[in-house]
Amino acid sequence: MDDNESRKISNIGSSLAESLRPLYEIGNYLGELVKKSAEWYNEVFKPLQDFGREIRAKLVNISEVASAAFKPLLVADKLGKHQYVIWEYMTLEFVDTIYKSSNVDKELRLMYEKDKYRLFYSLSQECINCLDGNNARILSQAIDSFSFKNYDLCAIGITVVIDGELSVVTGNPGTNIKRRLEPLLGKLDGDEVLSEDEYSLFSLYLTVDATMKTFAASSDFGNEKEPQYINRHWTMHGRTQRRKTKMDCVKLLRFLYAIILLDKIEKEDTFEFEKRVV
Repeated sequence: MDDNESRKISNIGSSLAESLRPLYEIGNYLGELVKKSAEWYNEVFKPLQDFGREIRAKLVNISEVASAAFKPLLVADKLGKHQYVIWEYMTLEFVDTIYKSSNVDKELRLMYEKDKYRLFYSLSQECINCLDGNNARILSQAIDSFSFKNYDLCAIGITVVIDGELSVVTGNPGTNIKRRLEPLLGKLDGDEVLSEDEYSLFSLYLTVDATMKTFAASSDFGNEKEPQYINRHWTMHGRTQRRKTKMDCVKLLRFLYAIILLDKIEKEDTFEFEKRVV
């Protein structure tokens, strides 16, 4: 082989390496997220889990007289078990529908079809506006995938952004949320009426806590079947075989926005929820 051929091969190799550089960078980025994500989930969410148990214990013991007033919290807990995070003020009709429903996901799909712009596209833009750099770009591409019904790609993209955003909020161990929740827990004991903001805060926490338990649950890939719910380990480790749906993407986006909300609550001494109704 002469020198010219050697140089040609060398140039081809250099060009190939350069063209693959973005893939290497993405691979390294995802690798770091996967490696660090477990500690992020523990740091951000674990300090709040005791509150979830305490709230649920109090809800079980609520008197019959007060049960109607606290039905929204029971509904919030039910929604969380279906990985649907909620912070909006719930109408009586919505509360009654979900409370009685034996097919919550069907009810959520019907609600989405009636108000898809607000429940996904408007919310996605709010998320993008709150994110920086890689996370904003990846989420934007994930939303594009959603528009073309590429729900698997969208779900993967949002999951990556969720992990990335957790790296930003790490270090906020929930002190402000604890401070806000402690006096509210007393209201549950006294059967007192909660304000709209108090309902929103409880609903946000209950649904985030319940969603996180299944979304971030560890898995033994060799001995377990893939769960029917969305699980980040199966997604981020490339093991998922379950076809993702539009509602999976909606749920993931709401979980991402909830993480952003929790970060705002942590950083702001006073925080008011925007008046949104479902």
